[in-house]
Amino acid sequence: MGDMIALPGKSLLKELCTTFKSLKAPVISLSQIEPKEADKYGIIKPGKTVDKNYYEVLSIVEKPKISEAPSTFAMTGKYILSKEIFPYLKILLDKAVEKEEVRLSVALNMYAQEHKLFGVKCIHQYYDSGNKIDLFKTEIVFSSSHYELGEKVSAFLKNFKK
Repeated sequence: MGDMIALPGKSLLKELCTTFKSLKAPVISLSQIEPKEADKYGIIKPGKTVDKNYYEVLSIVEKPKISEAPSTFAMTGKYILSKEIFPYLKILLDKAVEKEEVRLSVALNMYAQEHKLFGVKCIHQYYDSGNKIDLFKTEIVFSSSHYELGEKVSAFLKNFKK
């Protein structure tokens, strides 16, 4: 998911690498979301808590109805996987009809039924740019954090009136 990004220096992948090395199993990044936003994301059904930020992933539901979401843990699009995911992707590719999207979340759900998969609730803030308003908010955060633009953007926003 290229629409989930973090400020420079805040590495979600570094957190995942540490977890992957510790657990010796594939890991995916997670963020806790508001229940009303569950239909925008792949949502995991967590199993046992391994650590305060690590969860076993029992299953994944892609963009569930809000009332059917198994948790408020959303996938944020960063993964460290093993080669064992490829047979599951192949199954989906073989079943796909022309121009049908093959979703990694579906392959990960299949994988989790037979192997250990863990989710890491990342400690760093990420920003969603997958829709217009979230993209706008993300641009404000990034531009106000920029070393050249930050002060100017903050001053503009402070004085902005519609």
